[in-house]
Amino acid sequence: MGVLSLRVNFFPNTEVAMGGLGAAVFVSFVMTRWIWGNDAMADRHAHLHVLGFPLWVFMHYLLFAAVLPAWPAYQLGDARTFQARVLDKGGSSRLGDCKTRIELDTEGMFSRWRICLPEAQWTALKKGDAVVVTSASSWLGDYVLHVAPVAGAAAP
Repeated sequence: MGVLSLRVNFFPNTEVAMGGLGAAVFVSFVMTRWIWGNDAMADRHAHLHVLGFPLWVFMHYLLFAAVLPAWPAYQLGDARTFQARVLDKGGSSRLGDCKTRIELDTEGMFSRWRICLPEAQWTALKKGDAVVVTSASSWLGDYVLHVAPVAGAAAP
């Protein structure tokens, strides 16, 4: 789910994020109880189950708050366009991590957006560039469709 969520440039609304967190905690609790109950050496492995619970919550959160609501948001969302500035351009060479990531300064929004771009869009951008972001916006959140440099804009 982590690798898949890196490829899905979806930013959930607060309600979707909180619902996803609630579902993640519930499913992780049920799963932990089931694994703990089926563990023949549960008394010796109790600390592993307690430490594993936050990992399960994180993995389930990515599923319920980022991956599952992304497709309906993409399909049902209205296209909107706004301008932003590239704060950071980079990536990772680690296996499964995004190699073409940018961080956008999205003024007036709750948080900065870190998105993974196709190689062709990523190479055309530099740190400090003004960009036009097109997203599908719905009650679920925002799904980034396209990022392009603003014509004639130069880095400060």
